[in-house]
Amino acid sequence: PWPTSLVRMFKTQRVADVIYERMLRNMSPKLLSTVLRIFRAIESLPKPAAASAAPAASAAPAERHRRERDVWQSSTRCGMQLVWMDKSNSVLSAVDVNSFWTDLSGLHKEEYINRYFSGELSLPTSEVRQFMKIVLFASH
Repeated sequence: PWPTSLVRMFKTQRVADVIYERMLRNMSPKLLSTVLRIFRAIESLPKPAAASAAPAASAAPAERHRRERDVWQSSTRCGMQLVWMDKSNSVLSAVDVNSFWTDLSGLHKEEYINRYFSGELSLPTSEVRQFMKIVLFASH
């Protein structure tokens, strides 16, 4: 079985599972072994303690996210995809993309979001580049 953290990152990309399965299966055995060790090591790290926030403080992150989304939505030079997941169970709750991103994908925003939720997107880059983005994301 694949490490949970690796599967979770694949799921947030919402690309068909067969693409990621093929990507992993086509790796050299040595590289695949290294990748699996890294992700299993990440999973063994202690989890940070959850910060307890006062109810009044919860409005500040929502406002910050709204402002960030507004800035990215207006970008004409950079693609943006925002994904919201329920932290308690890692279930996808929402996604948003800007017009630059949908222009790159060749899809209307509504079609992109529908394909995202149904897991029918194609990779936005080569398999190697996409996997490196996932590894980079995991390291943060």
